[in-house]
Amino acid sequence: MTGWAQINGSRGETETLKKMEDRIGLDYWYIKNWSLFLDIKIILLTFFVVIKKNGAY
Repeated sequence: MTGWAQINGSRGETETLKKMEDRIGLDYWYIKNWSLFLDIKIILLTFFVVIKKNGAY
């Protein structure tokens, strides 16, 4: 699975409270701004993150 937080660098374990707050903030932004276009954008950006191997988890 992928999501707005994951493509924005907030993936993996949340060792600190700050990392957890950041991830929740990104998830909250996604919920408030959801659209079909945003989901398509997330899917496309996921491919670029995986291809770049930019910390894929």
